[in-house]
Amino acid sequence: MPIAYPSIVEEPGQCQQLVLAFIGHFIASDASASLDWLEAETVRLARRLLRPIKPLELAGHLRVTDRHARRLLRRLVALQVLEPAGGSERVRSYRLRS
Repeated sequence: MPIAYPSIVEEPGQCQQLVLAFIGHFIASDASASLDWLEAETVRLARRLLRPIKPLELAGHLRVTDRHARRLLRRLVALQVLEPAGGSERVRSYRLRS
């Protein structure tokens, strides 16, 4: 991806946007069509963070209650999209299945 040095010096923000868009094109992948939009956004968040997600974090991202976020996470575990990542008695975080 060729970017001229004067462009980097004079417009670093625009170059950064260009590089991020280029990288995002390869990293982004669609969620399964069988998932509703909240489930698909949960999967996208888990892919983007690259670490286990917590129900409260998901609730803040989706702007839903933590109870609804926990329901979504349990449903995705049942669909074998996510797996529990932390907690033995009570699951406290979830990660994408390998």
